[in-house]
Order: sequence, then structure tokens, then C-alpha cells
Amino acid sequence: MTPGNLIGPDDLPADFRSVVREQNGEAAWLECQTMEEARSCFERDFLVRRLEDNGWNISVTAAKIGLERTHLHKKM
Repeated sequence: MTPGNLIGPDDLPADFRSVVREQNGEAAWLECQTMEEARSCFERDFLVRRLEDNGWNISVTAAKIGLERTHLHKKM
């Protein structure tokens, strides 16, 4: 489902590329072109990790990272 015979990184979904970069020790937000994109990527990675650490419990995670539960829920 790519134009050529070789699948390149740009042919993969953004979420998958992010996971691969993370597993290779690269931060996805380092490749962003704007500050807004970088902040968004960093926030997403940070929140997902904290949620995983807390068993996806929004209330516990919000308390531990210093956000109101409703604010964290909106960000999700």
C-alpha cells in the first residue's frame, strides 16, 4: 500500500513511528518542526507514561502530576 517496493518511515502511521523512536532511544518530540508540535508530543508521551504507571487511573495520575482530574480528562 505504498507507491514503491520499499516501505519507509514516512509510510508508517505517526503513532507507530513514535513507539519505534522511543524504543530506539529517540524522543518523538525532537523531530517536531514547531514548539506547539513539540509540546503536544511531549505532553502526550508524558501523560501516557504516567497513566500506565498508575494503571490508567485518571484520579490518581492527576493527583500525582499536579493536575485537576477534569483537566487531565480533557487533555486525554
